[in-house]
This record gives sequence, structure tokens and C-alpha cells, in this order.
Amino acid sequence: MKAGICTVLSWWAFAHLTLIAVTLFSLEAIGVPQQDFPWMFEFYFDQVLRGERVLIFGLPIVIWIGLWSLTGSPKVFPWKT
Repeated sequence: MKAGICTVLSWWAFAHLTLIAVTLFSLEAIGVPQQDFPWMFEFYFDQVLRGERVLIFGLPIVIWIGLWSLTGSPKVFPWKT
């Protein structure tokens, strides 16, 4: 049970960080308008995380620190064991 929860949390942190990276890259480097990705901004960042920048940028770090303190491994890359 503990291993399963840790795996889900590590995948969530990795997916969250990947979503942030893709979003920032598409907005800043490529110049894609925010209206082209309404699901990304309105659903996940605004509805799930309530638009709190601390949660948006700090969630993966908090998850990895929590996993590290509980299991001894932060599992930054969840597919590696």
C-alpha cells in the first residue's frame, strides 16, 4: 500500500512538473497564446490548484521532499526503482 501511494505521488509530481515545463515553453519560447490551451490553465492550474502560485510551482518539490523523508528516496524519476 505504501509503495503504491509513493508511486502515484511520484508520477503526479513528475507529470505536474512536465505540465509546467510544457506550458512555460509554449507560452514564452514558442509564443503560443494562452487561449489555445484553455484546458491546461482553466482546469488544472485554476480549478484544481486554485491559481495559487505557491502550489503550482512548489507542489513537486514538496512531494519529493515528503517521499524522501518517508522512504529515503525522492523518486524524481518514477520509472527508476
